[in-house]
Amino acid sequence: QLFSEVAKELSPKVKSLDGQGLTMAAWAFATAGCKSQPLFSSISRHARSLLPTMSPQGLSNLAWSFASLKVSSVTLFEALAATASTQLGRFNPHDLATFASAFAMQRHRPSSCPLLMDSLAAATLYRCEAKDTMEPKYLARIGWAFASLGHPAPDLMRRLKSEALRPSRVKFDAQQLAMTAWALAVFDMLDAQTLCRLAREFVDRLEGSADDLEDESLHCLFQAELAVMLQ
Repeated sequence: QLFSEVAKELSPKVKSLDGQGLTMAAWAFATAGCKSQPLFSSISRHARSLLPTMSPQGLSNLAWSFASLKVSSVTLFEALAATASTQLGRFNPHDLATFASAFAMQRHRPSSCPLLMDSLAAATLYRCEAKDTMEPKYLARIGWAFASLGHPAPDLMRRLKSEALRPSRVKFDAQQLAMTAWALAVFDMLDAQTLCRLAREFVDRLEGSADDLEDESLHCLFQAELAVMLQ
């Protein structure tokens, strides 16, 4: 009720907000799970002209806010794709994962999607190889996003596969392993041996309790196993 009242008050004032203000407003409603179509329609209309002034965090949070509430805005996501495609080198791993996930959640493929996804793949690999700052939780989400959108990125998927199987101090958790297995299966890059290794790691990460495991993780792992069986 509170957010509904705030939305009514805020909608007429959206035009007075700058890019940061628009992003913060959208993010606040999204994190609260409060969907106001009139407010988000106003934000979408006004935000498009301000996208070039937004930071990578602002662009990714704006995309995520619309996607998480399932607010469809084709024109906004077209503009987001066009704006971000030339700026992804400035995105940190969290922003890259958030931005990619937003497009996957929307199941939206803008006209510039091939350029956007290719740029996302290049930026992610750069972070993995040159910067070495890509944590498993971000890499797995990006891989899931590419698989969800059906956009092939062989080099990125090979890196995801090697990172998931590589012994390291920072390991993939159960959910990230399941997402990785599914993403690899989507692009026919998952063989029986790799699936067995990922499944063993998956079981080890559960630490004797599956209480916190999301149904989506089990679904991803089951689909990956089915894909290998059908090969």
